[in-house]
Amino acid sequence: MLAGLALVAAQSVAHFVVTLGANLDFGQSDSVFDLERSNGVPDVVSTAVIVAAAVGAIVLAGRARHGRLLAVGLAAALLVVATDDTLHDGYDGAGSDRLVVLGALLTTVMLTTWVALRAHGVARTCLLVGLALLVLDVKAPFVYDQLMNTVGQPWVVRGDLLYELGVVLDEGMELMGWALVAVGLWEVALATRAATSEARQEIALDLG
Repeated sequence: MLAGLALVAAQSVAHFVVTLGANLDFGQSDSVFDLERSNGVPDVVSTAVIVAAAVGAIVLAGRARHGRLLAVGLAAALLVVATDDTLHDGYDGAGSDRLVVLGALLTTVMLTTWVALRAHGVARTCLLVGLALLVLDVKAPFVYDQLMNTVGQPWVVRGDLLYELGVVLDEGMELMGWALVAVGLWEVALATRAATSEARQEIALDLG
């Protein structure tokens, strides 16, 4: 969790440094640290975090005694989301591509919720908070635009503090959401592993 917070802070500071005061209009800067640049450093980090969550789901599938197929389904859905995060064409491509990405996102939410409701302590908290951030992030840009209209700043553009602040908040919520999901899945996977080991020890004692 601390690593996730550190990543969010680092990408936010880097984005402010390369964009504030620059005459970017609505285009991208040349920096790989621009949060609106496709496949820049923040994009790569975000994809890596989603892949880490998928690997956690795979480990969980290998250790769990029940619900293995669901854990495999969660891992597959996360890998589809990670692929789309890399290609950036899920919403701009053909209708079938959009359906696949939306299906993967919906599957991820449903199966992560399933895992969270069966988890305890830190794992459950991480999964539920992570999901909440990801769901809220879907409407975050719209809400921020409405807020700008309300405060009388409807014409902010790239390079303005208020515009770049909206970008930082949006991308920060997304990254932290995926980071918490990854932490939660790994926590559940490791706890399941420990529980399985204890069960085997008990069986060995009974047989002895």
